[in-house]
Amino acid sequence: MLKSETRTCVAVGVLGFFLICLSAVGAVAQSPSPLLGDWRAVDGSATARVAPCRGGEGLCATVIQERFVPDEPSVLGRVIVRNLVPGRNGWTGMYVDGGQRLNARVKLLNDRTLELRVCVNAFLCDTGLYARVRP
Repeated sequence: MLKSETRTCVAVGVLGFFLICLSAVGAVAQSPSPLLGDWRAVDGSATARVAPCRGGEGLCATVIQERFVPDEPSVLGRVIVRNLVPGRNGWTGMYVDGGQRLNARVKLLNDRTLELRVCVNAFLCDTGLYARVRP
């Protein structure tokens, strides 16, 4: 083989390898998140649906069902967690409560239970457990 033919074969081989790797990364990036679906607070106070955010990045949790509590504002239909993205030990995003935006971390404890931890600062946090609602 001539030097130019060898270079062409190597270039085609490298390009092919690059395209295979790129398609594998795309397949991983498009795999569905285990967070997708409906989750009910273990105390039964509310159910939230986790789905891709509209017009944003990551996942969002929207309240789709709530237990009515007199003298408390309804959160039905409100997005309460925004921009959940995979992190080191779960997913991180923002918990939205009225005008407040607080750091939130979601950790999947198993395929049927998740933990939502919302923190005002490093020492003041609230944690809630949610169970997957079967379709």
